[in-house]
Amino acid sequence: SFLPGGFTGVDVFFVISGYVISKSLFKKFSLPFSGYLSEFYKRRILRIYPALIVCLIITFIASTLFIPSSWLSSTNNQTGLAAFFGVSNFALVWHTDGYFSPKVEFNPFLHTWSLAVEEQFYLFFPLLFYIWLKFGKQKSVFGYLSRSLLLGLAILSLAYAYLETAPNHDRAFYLLPSRFWELAAGALLFKLHSNNLFVPNSKRNSDIFLVFGIFLLGIGFAYSTQDLFPFPWAIIPVLGTMLLISGVANSSDRLSVIHKFLQFGVIAYIGNLSYSLYLWHWPVSTLFRWTIGLDELAYNVIYLVIVFLLAIGSYHLVEAP
Repeated sequence: SFLPGGFTGVDVFFVISGYVISKSLFKKFSLPFSGYLSEFYKRRILRIYPALIVCLIITFIASTLFIPSSWLSSTNNQTGLAAFFGVSNFALVWHTDGYFSPKVEFNPFLHTWSLAVEEQFYLFFPLLFYIWLKFGKQKSVFGYLSRSLLLGLAILSLAYAYLETAPNHDRAFYLLPSRFWELAAGALLFKLHSNNLFVPNSKRNSDIFLVFGIFLLGIGFAYSTQDLFPFPWAIIPVLGTMLLISGVANSSDRLSVIHKFLQFGVIAYIGNLSYSLYLWHWPVSTLFRWTIGLDELAYNVIYLVIVFLLAIGSYHLVEAP
């Protein structure tokens, strides 16, 4: 009830991911095309899969111990198995009643849908980005098309989200075609930044970007409507995230209070844990629901402690041993 639109955090994640992946690909462009691709996929596999596989296996074991065998747990198993192959979003479309139905709160693998969307994005985005880097500067029709390709696909994806959200809400929510524009927003922002565009050049302008970004995220977290998601409500947190990224990417030497807060040791460490926190927060909450519940404050505190301990262990022992 405090943040009914908290699920918009996924949209923040998509924009940041599109930006970070673009920055990573930009740095490797000097490699031959085969090396450009192999380096990208090697880094992504090593970044994602070790921690994911450990989380999935432990969650399967815990589910076997604590979740009774039933039609509902069968759906859970199908989702978990699909998560190993980056297609759990498809399993959720086929086997559940939607992201906001009561029974998905008892599926410990539900959260992997967003990682599946990102993994599917990786299959072709490096090629799109390479085309822009390789041919985008040409003063020809092909050069213009290369520069416009990502933007055009983002617009088509947003239009598809508009058409699908009402009649096919599950597909619009879970599948890449209606989410591509969010990841592309981060990539397009990086393209602007690489040309020194949309980057505040003073502390004052940076603060304006940051304040408006936080304001838009606040609206998304507080007011987003489930039935109108991802279109149009996802637009607000996506724009807010783009403003925040631009605000912290300013070229000024003077840092705002928000900059200093984000660089504070504990906050930066939580940022390092973010992937492992993402992996563990949902399985633990689901197992609590299947067993002792999350109705009491003490149980919520215990839940948070367990999630952070698992995330710390995952980060230091698996992600970055």
